[in-house]
Amino acid sequence: MLNGVVENFPGYNYLRRVLGAALRLLAPDGTLFVGAVRDLETQDDLRAALQAYGLATGNQTGLLRHDASGELFVPRRFFCGMGRPVPRAGGSDLYALRPGSGL
Repeated sequence: MLNGVVENFPGYNYLRRVLGAALRLLAPDGTLFVGAVRDLETQDDLRAALQAYGLATGNQTGLLRHDASGELFVPRRFFCGMGRPVPRAGGSDLYALRPGSGL
């Protein structure tokens, strides 16, 4: 399980190596859960919301932290070829990563 840590990774190549190593350690019927990944497609929306909040309240702390953080935002397509989509309500941005996923 990799939950809430990907944003601290230094880049996509490191993420790919970590996923590959984790998948190699799984049992043949195992599944790797990768959660709380920041979505690159919504990064601008997040920044705009933090900026609006800062303007409305005078508190720019969230915006300053966001701009200085260097957190990794990952595009959804990064995971598309790595596993099979898991059906769920509202579409599928959830993929089951299993041993042999090609990493």
